[in-house]
Amino acid sequence: MSAVPLAGVPAMPGFYWAKGYTASSVLALFALVLISLIVAVWPFRHPMAKMMTEQETAG
Repeated sequence: MSAVPLAGVPAMPGFYWAKGYTASSVLALFALVLISLIVAVWPFRHPMAKMMTEQETAG
């Protein structure tokens, strides 16, 4: 999950500058993608933490 933003760093500027967008709009779009990932995962943080703890204790 954390590799997705790292892969987007070199890809997004080249893609959007080729289409004629400005640097500020590229930054805004990248921030929107990162925020949407956080918002999408937020409701599942407690069940995921519980599941990960159960799996670690089970071996």
